[in-house]
Amino acid sequence: MESRDLSALWMLPAGPPPPGVESNFVNPPSLAMPIVIVNAISLALMMVAVTARFIAKSRYSQQRWDLSDVFCVLATMGSIAHSALTIHNTTVNYGRHMWDIPALSLTVSRTKQYAAVDIIYILTSFFIKISILLLLNQLFHVIRQLRLLIYIGIVIISIVTIPYLAISIIRVSRCNGINALGIMICSNKVVSTTNLVFGLWNVLSDFYILAIPISQIQGLKMPNKRKIGVLTLFLTGFIACSMSIVRLVIIIAKFNKKDTIYTGASLSPYSAVEMKLAIICSCVIFFPAFFRQRKTKDDFNVNQVPEPQGRSILCSHNIPQHGPYVVVLNTTDKVYRVIMMDPVLVIGGCGGLGHTIVKQLLEKGDASNVTVFDIEMKRNVLEGARYIKGSIGSKEDIQRALQQVKPRTIFHSASPLLMQQKNTQRLYEKINVEGNRYLLDAIQEVQSVRALVYTSSSSVIHNGFSDIIEATEDLPRVFYPEQPEYYSHTKALAEEMVVAANRTNGLLTVILRGTTLFGEGDTMTIPRMVDNAKTGRNKVRVGDGKNLFDFTYLGNCAYAHVLAAKALVEIDPAAPPPPADKRVDGEVFVVTNDEHISFWEFVYAVGDAAGYPTKREEIWQVPAALFFAVVVVVEWAVWAISLGRRESSLNRKMVRYLSMTRTFDISKIKTRLGYRPLVGMQEAMKRSVDAYMKEQSTQS
Repeated sequence: MESRDLSALWMLPAGPPPPGVESNFVNPPSLAMPIVIVNAISLALMMVAVTARFIAKSRYSQQRWDLSDVFCVLATMGSIAHSALTIHNTTVNYGRHMWDIPALSLTVSRTKQYAAVDIIYILTSFFIKISILLLLNQLFHVIRQLRLLIYIGIVIISIVTIPYLAISIIRVSRCNGINALGIMICSNKVVSTTNLVFGLWNVLSDFYILAIPISQIQGLKMPNKRKIGVLTLFLTGFIACSMSIVRLVIIIAKFNKKDTIYTGASLSPYSAVEMKLAIICSCVIFFPAFFRQRKTKDDFNVNQVPEPQGRSILCSHNIPQHGPYVVVLNTTDKVYRVIMMDPVLVIGGCGGLGHTIVKQLLEKGDASNVTVFDIEMKRNVLEGARYIKGSIGSKEDIQRALQQVKPRTIFHSASPLLMQQKNTQRLYEKINVEGNRYLLDAIQEVQSVRALVYTSSSSVIHNGFSDIIEATEDLPRVFYPEQPEYYSHTKALAEEMVVAANRTNGLLTVILRGTTLFGEGDTMTIPRMVDNAKTGRNKVRVGDGKNLFDFTYLGNCAYAHVLAAKALVEIDPAAPPPPADKRVDGEVFVVTNDEHISFWEFVYAVGDAAGYPTKREEIWQVPAALFFAVVVVVEWAVWAISLGRRESSLNRKMVRYLSMTRTFDISKIKTRLGYRPLVGMQEAMKRSVDAYMKEQSTQS
């Protein structure tokens, strides 16, 4: 009898079926299968993304884990627990209608098990949102308005979520058995109302977080195609937000319905997709570093990367940005670096190199907030950049500029010219030494600068007399009096200051040494060579003309500067430095066109391109020693006649370079920064001469 009565009780449904519907305990309609499939697929994708994030951050970058990573781990653990418990619950009637579930099967422990899914969802969503906001704070903390929005988001999300989580936990512990009928927070209407309010808040907070990066990206100065690609990547987060909207619609549609288990199960797939997509979105920014470095590791010493000149070199630690490894992912990488580099200050940004750096930053979208600081602004002014007039030799000017801009990245390319005769030792000291000291002091005061890229000269390791062959950065700096060029002496002093400033109060520094720069906007190399060709001076050649030289095209040198800045902003200054053979910060890099060329062939090629060819059979070769002796006499004669007020335009400083060999080994910058010249020598010479001749024609 008791067995028959118990059997009858097992046939009672947990809730009454709708009119015309009969209970089905054997093979009822269920959401179990879609729940399992959605959770399994989304969980697998999430684990791939999270793994890529932490491998990229721990193994391939120089960044330590931070609070954003901690909350990401907590969110990942919560999401795994949510999927595991949800899938397990499908084996015990989760996903069925109440009238298809035997009433006796709804034990207290089982109902708590069902409710735990919602609690895990609330907690995991909280971890995800805090993790994303903390990550955004790292990227945008230099922008005061966005930083404020991020802090407000963290506070409000915490204020709303924590009480709701507490209410949900209380329900699990108290809303069981017959006593639950008299408890207000256990009533179906109150539960539905609180779920509706939180669902609405969940949607609003999702879109609030999504709007923070989008508002910044819309203001980036980059081509529309790239901007669309960037926005598309960030808008993948919209899918996660749309899942919260679907959840809200279901909550509204099922408001105050008593089919609670089926309603909860119908929310489950959307909850899973929402959480896991949000976690994936928080990891997307780390994908470029992961895939680029994984590709490098897999192909090291196997595949080869083509250089612009058509040569091949073995893959290095960092793949060049123009190489084949950065394809779709380059768009995300670009956003990350723009955010990390801005605001940018280019000191000497109206000079030949400085304005080329500014141009590349703006045209390639590597920065959106660029300010130029220069003493002269009559030329090389570019639309899209802001300009501040001042002298690097003025402490007040440089302090004012840094206080106005509060830069995160600084390119310091301001310097007097090496060959310009009007420059005195005092000017070199004022600009290269004192000005550099003023800048470093101002950086410590403003406390916003993360990266300083300093433009030095390859002459700091050269005594100006002897040949220099395949020189590397390992050669020591040469100081006065062993260094006859006082310019080079002051640049060497400045280098020491920049190296000493590395890793002080979060500042990271790097030094780039160019070699005989030329290019569009060049006011020295190309103009002089064209003038010499025009006046027939090229018919006199000093030495046998076989001395090899390294030149650097301004576009390639600027590209190397940008690569160095990108490398610096990705380094965590609080983390221990990497191994010496992989380090970037505090290092010196020589940059050339990576093509040794005869000095005199370069001279003749420039003249030919300008329309003033030198007939090779008419060239008169003068021994270097004899020519040098004549120049010494001319120098003294000019000095004596002018009573020391003038210097000869033909001088030893210039003549020494006409017959010496001066080549460099740039393996270091190729290996550590992934540098490859973007423009080869022949094309670079053509562009440079064409630009100069066009400028001359407009002035005449």
